[in-house]
Amino acid sequence: MQANELLEVGTDPDAVPLHFSKAQALFAQGFFQAYDFQDILFYNPEVVVKHKLKTDRSCRFCQKQMPDVTFKKDAHIYPEFIGNRKLVSDFECDECNSIFSKLENDLNHFLGPVLALQGIQGKKKKGRGRDVSYTAPDNRLKIEPIKLEDGTKGIAVSKADLGDPSITINHSGGETYIEYTKHDYIPLNVYKLLLKMAVCSLPEAEMKNYPSLPAYLLDDSLDEKMNGCQFMTIHRKPFSLGHRAPIGNLFKKRDKNRLLPTHVFVLMFANFVVQIYLPEHLDDIPLIYESGKLPEIAPILPPFFYSRKEADTLAYTSTNYMMNSKDTVEKELERISMQNNPQALAKAHVYNAYTDASVPVENFGETMKLLLFEEQKIISKTQLKELAKKAAQLGPKRKQASENQDETSTTD
Repeated sequence: MQANELLEVGTDPDAVPLHFSKAQALFAQGFFQAYDFQDILFYNPEVVVKHKLKTDRSCRFCQKQMPDVTFKKDAHIYPEFIGNRKLVSDFECDECNSIFSKLENDLNHFLGPVLALQGIQGKKKKGRGRDVSYTAPDNRLKIEPIKLEDGTKGIAVSKADLGDPSITINHSGGETYIEYTKHDYIPLNVYKLLLKMAVCSLPEAEMKNYPSLPAYLLDDSLDEKMNGCQFMTIHRKPFSLGHRAPIGNLFKKRDKNRLLPTHVFVLMFANFVVQIYLPEHLDDIPLIYESGKLPEIAPILPPFFYSRKEADTLAYTSTNYMMNSKDTVEKELERISMQNNPQALAKAHVYNAYTDASVPVENFGETMKLLLFEEQKIISKTQLKELAKKAAQLGPKRKQASENQDETSTTD
């Protein structure tokens, strides 16, 4: 396989070709020389999954069975708040499910407002259904769903004060920047929840090769023993390529004698592509951890695209993290960008529904509120007035509530 070829992986002759940017083709080639697809896990409504009877179930994590534990709740393989409504397991007891649920806030806080920006349908909550909203801990920024009378759905992004840099628009470059403060989170809890998802994605026959992972996930006293394995990579793809529901990809080492971890887990959800390695495979312990040999540099799988055009034209960012800290991360600042068409943005106007006046976006100063829609849509003045009324009720409490009533409408 040549680096510049369209990479087609797996043994299935009907496999979908995976396209990589030219800059990342060599990295992708190196990854697939070391690893091959073992399994892909996502919800497919056409596939009927037969779960074991509750009386026959055994928990993959605590190894207990009924009547010592119960299996009354739906145990989601991937958390419901990242868009997984249907993919559940028959191997996680209620007690372990409750323990892992306590880690979800850490991952949610680490991700910031992206799930709300993507319009992900999360956990059902009274009063708002499954729509996800986000309010920054310092109350500078709020992201909420908005819906027109004709059913058109959008996202309202609001900042509290006119001079606040939470929302800025680069008119010439066509980029919108959103700056925010994250809610507090513990890095190790984020990693443990991702590792738990990876363990849930393993075929049952593979569990015997990871006897230490269930105990590590449940017993905090083992954290020091496993310290150093909590490495992860996150690619952020364009918002237009986000996944409404998570997709788990499990890769297995081609050559069991290579000084690499046996399994790699890659989770795609929203516009994130998260990669971690599974530690402590029984074959890896003597090969890597006890041999005294220097392990290979683990290859990173670049994000793949489903067309050549996407791979050549769409940009993404990549960040490596070491998530072994038990200390709470407080008031972490982050900024994300959304790319808009510069030509379309140059033609856009800001409309004031109260004065019936409009000005070009480039002549408009600070933006208090963005209204984002998934599809190109021409909005009439009647609908703009409807939007203005709805949007006026949204947003964080602000000090200068009457300073600006203009609404900027754009499309991501």
